[in-house]
Amino acid sequence: MELRTFLHGLLIGTASMLLFNVTAVIAEERVVPDEMLKRRWPDGVIPFRFIENFIGDKDEIRACFFGSNTIPGCQSTPCIGWDAANAVRFIDCEVTGDCDQYPHTVFLIGDHGYNGTRNKRGYKDLKAELPLKSGCTLASRDDCRTENCDFGSGENCVFDIWLKDKVNFMWSNAHELGHMLGFNHEQFRPDRDSFIDTSNCTAEDWDIPALEQPDFLSFIGTYDVQSVMHYPAEDNCYDALPGLPIVTYRNNDLPSPRDLAKLQLLYGVRGDWLRNGDWCIRGGRTLHMGDFNKDGQVDLLCHSAVSGFNATGRKWIDYSNSNGHFDGTSWSSGSDKFCWGSGRRLHAGDFNGDGRTDVVCHNRNLGSVSVEYTNSEGELDGKDWPETGVHSWPCRGVNARVHIGDFNGDGRDDLLCHDSTSGIRKIDYADGNGRFGSFDWDSTVSGRRAWCNERHQRLIIGDFDGDSSADALCHNTQSGHRLIDYTFDHGDLKGTNWDSLTDGANQFCWGRNRVLYAADVNEDGADDLICHNTRIGSVSVDLADPRANWREGAGLRGKDAFYDLAFCNAQNARLLIGAFGPNDGRADLLCHNTVTGHMAILFAKPGGIFEIPPEY
Repeated sequence: MELRTFLHGLLIGTASMLLFNVTAVIAEERVVPDEMLKRRWPDGVIPFRFIENFIGDKDEIRACFFGSNTIPGCQSTPCIGWDAANAVRFIDCEVTGDCDQYPHTVFLIGDHGYNGTRNKRGYKDLKAELPLKSGCTLASRDDCRTENCDFGSGENCVFDIWLKDKVNFMWSNAHELGHMLGFNHEQFRPDRDSFIDTSNCTAEDWDIPALEQPDFLSFIGTYDVQSVMHYPAEDNCYDALPGLPIVTYRNNDLPSPRDLAKLQLLYGVRGDWLRNGDWCIRGGRTLHMGDFNKDGQVDLLCHSAVSGFNATGRKWIDYSNSNGHFDGTSWSSGSDKFCWGSGRRLHAGDFNGDGRTDVVCHNRNLGSVSVEYTNSEGELDGKDWPETGVHSWPCRGVNARVHIGDFNGDGRDDLLCHDSTSGIRKIDYADGNGRFGSFDWDSTVSGRRAWCNERHQRLIIGDFDGDSSADALCHNTQSGHRLIDYTFDHGDLKGTNWDSLTDGANQFCWGRNRVLYAADVNEDGADDLICHNTRIGSVSVDLADPRANWREGAGLRGKDAFYDLAFCNAQNARLLIGAFGPNDGRADLLCHNTVTGHMAILFAKPGGIFEIPPEY
């Protein structure tokens, strides 16, 4: 079903009914300030290269700080750098040969006039956290420093980071990389006096002008005396307060666990589960979800849809494991190809009612459909219907959109065709074999022609009253106005039954960078509304009331809860919502970066509450 929780339970008990009242409203406080969001590398992809005549061992630098490897000479500790957070990806563009394609680049400079002694002046000379303005060269870097680089502005930002190849300087290398990733000195935080004793420090020690720059006053999380961004006590005027760890080189040679957690939060991949893998990231591939192996948990389907690629029309499935996590490709279609080329789009749903998710291909250019049913092994082994060719299905044109949902409540998903310009809607109910013929319901025949066809209106399918039949919601993305058309009788849609304005409900999810989804987050049998802010990564929830009907209102009163999660807000990140967790029907949040392949899941807590793991 379209963006709906799978197997969310049709019997609503007393306990689940009570969950509707659990709203856990959270104050709208930002966990990641705008100043830090500006400093993020696009998609968390960080290309780097060594300057010509680099002084040092390139392989050691690569292994110690970009490979999470243990190599000889790296003390007795594995050389795990910032990449251990699974939040960013370092690319040696010299090796890949594509440095020119990246507008932002890191130049690694080795042993640049550093005398090797551990003194304050030496470390000050080593720092290189400030980016260069567009067009600057390394030779002229002293004349064209800029205090901040806003990646979102399109400026060509170039960093030069001075690194040492010797393991004795692991702290300085990891520290400078932290600046390049977007972090300032930890001891410049305004709450430092609660953690370190600065009674022996003077203004000169603290470099007061740097503290007065607004951009340098942005921090996330709690103070960390063991952060690699914290100056060690040996070379400075301060020490830790009684009872707190002493800040030394020994305990912050590498990013601390809290450093890594903050990096995950900054780049929008903080979750209950994370994976760094190249899955479903090449051109033309799209990610879908469904329960393909009938184990009660949502799986992931990757489909290559665009012509011109070697894998055109192929499919890969990653079955969810017992923990609700994903381990990589479990099954692939091999040479079998399905649903690729211009005008074709793949949709997932259980069309034959066997509890396994199938796929349908709609060609809006020709006006046709074909179906591939999942077999008993949870595999899609080729087109099943029609046996030859495609089935002519008059839902065509650039404005024709197919939506999936069980509108007549028979346990089989149906097809709804909506023309976003004319507002005409037509439904084709799946037969007992999961096949489709002609339209069974037509809004033009019923006398209700135009619906959800005004500018900024978007159609969303969900079961908003908990009666096991899919309803239609029309959402205005600019005003937050909502309309609901509930299904009646045999799955017919009669027109608007509920209007948020008429009912006096608050408007919800409007404006730039906001996307609305429908899913059952609190496991009460009715689909709720989830609004995701793609810029800051926040989530707002409007809980539906399964006890309501069209005469009494939808129970969608506006925002019931706000969660500043800083989740899934990278440039090419895509949010999917489904019941990924085991043993519950609550809809969870899965973020997939279509460029890097990173995945992260935030599991919904009882009552539909979302929380960031607190380690940052």
